[in-house]
Amino acid sequence: MSDRTSESDRIVIGVDPHKASWTAAAVGPGLRPLATIRVPVDPQGYRDLRRFAARWPAAVWAIEGASGQGAPLTTRLSADGIAAVDVPAKLAAPVRVLSTGHGRKNDDADATSVAVAAHSAAGLRTVTVDEAVTALRALVEHRDDVVKTRTQTVNRLHALLTQLLPAGAPRQLTADTATQLLRPVRPRSIAARTLRRLAAELITEIRHLDRRISVANTEITHAVQASRSTLTELRGIGHLNAGKILARVRDVHRFRSAAAFASYTGTAPIEVSSGDVVRHRLSRAGDRQLNCCLHTMAITQLQRDCPGRTYYLCKRADGRSHKEALRCLKRRLSDVVYRCLTNPRRRPAERGGPGRTPGGDYELQRGRLNPYHRLFGQVTSRTRHDRPYNLTQDPLDTERSRLADAAWTHRVVPGPPGTRWMCDLCILLAAHCPDDCADGRSLGRRRRWWAAGRDRLGQRDRDPDRGASGA
Repeated sequence: MSDRTSESDRIVIGVDPHKASWTAAAVGPGLRPLATIRVPVDPQGYRDLRRFAARWPAAVWAIEGASGQGAPLTTRLSADGIAAVDVPAKLAAPVRVLSTGHGRKNDDADATSVAVAAHSAAGLRTVTVDEAVTALRALVEHRDDVVKTRTQTVNRLHALLTQLLPAGAPRQLTADTATQLLRPVRPRSIAARTLRRLAAELITEIRHLDRRISVANTEITHAVQASRSTLTELRGIGHLNAGKILARVRDVHRFRSAAAFASYTGTAPIEVSSGDVVRHRLSRAGDRQLNCCLHTMAITQLQRDCPGRTYYLCKRADGRSHKEALRCLKRRLSDVVYRCLTNPRRRPAERGGPGRTPGGDYELQRGRLNPYHRLFGQVTSRTRHDRPYNLTQDPLDTERSRLADAAWTHRVVPGPPGTRWMCDLCILLAAHCPDDCADGRSLGRRRRWWAAGRDRLGQRDRDPDRGASGA
């Protein structure tokens, strides 16, 4: 009862931040507005805002968009040891629309809506300022801007070379290629000489942008290495994509589960069921930059002999189209990235602690050594199966035979706490095995499925007249 009373009696100071002003509103018990203030974004305005909040020493600060427009205020409050909660704009907007006043909008009403939303909502995230993540995000966004500028400059150069050269310039134009194409051009007319001079200036600008991009790449690589993240050990994620993931995710613990993280990345399908009809549609929401990183990771794994490709081919064998199977793979890879961010394992040089052998390839479980299993999609020093592909055989049939070979080494190993036991083949396909496997087969049915594949493989080996794909 005392906790409920304290929650209902607390005072919340909601802030509606803008580029040039901060508007704050204090909301007390019963969601009753107490006072408002508007100050400029400068040191004097911050001192006025602190004096305004000093009237309620136990007040809770709530900032709309604390990582966006409210970042300067959040940083100042954090430096003074004051915690603030982040109120999403989607949470504060319905409060203003449904309140009295017929949806009138001004800064005072917005600040009051932020305070009311923070007063009534549960599970709001306390903002933490990580200088390393802030610097990494600035580097990533700076590189993206420079790359965009270079693309625009190259497009302008293409347009000029089209008027100077009979066939124009090829794709993937670089500064060196443009210089070689432009060197033999010796125009005599005023228009052509002007075009050549402008093209030479654009080539110089492209060289300068290339140097800036190279410096940004080096700084991002060093920042990712300093973070000691294991994202780069996942197949399809380099230092640039790892830096973008770390910068945009920030504190991964603000996501309550892997499903919430998948929804944030836009890889979780949206259910649009009605009655007995159960269906899902593609999600266009979420952070599209993170979705792009996962898409790059998925496309890279499709081109390599790895568990990601195996999972994709299994979905294709189940009748899914290319896009549907690719979306399933991206959803799985989202879980992999989430587990890598929440439970980063130590690097190989740091292994060898309790329950782990010095080599790091095995760990002690229940009195016996079990191999250390890599995450789904993780880079391995060799392929899981040594048998090469048969280029004259259908790819799906080749994968089926390879999976049947895996049935010979089937063994059950302990799974994570709170889950059922899982086998190596379930780890190969889905990285973890809940009560039901990812493709809808229960654990028992999956065992029978692999046993049937093993029997077909043995019958094929005993009958040499059968073809390689006649399983």
